[in-house]
Amino acid sequence: MSNIYAEAGRWHGVEDLRTAMMGCGIPKQPGCTQIELNLLHSRQPGSRHPGGGGGVR
Repeated sequence: MSNIYAEAGRWHGVEDLRTAMMGCGIPKQPGCTQIELNLLHSRQPGSRHPGGGGGVR
């Protein structure tokens, strides 16, 4: 519900809703973002990362 207010730019509504939720003991669930990348990195066993360190970053 707070996301609907936020998307509409009704920030006072977001604040009021979250305050009411906290007052009732209802925790806000953390958000989740999914980012899809169309990248493929390959490396040979034993090779080092170009940035150094040798580990996968």
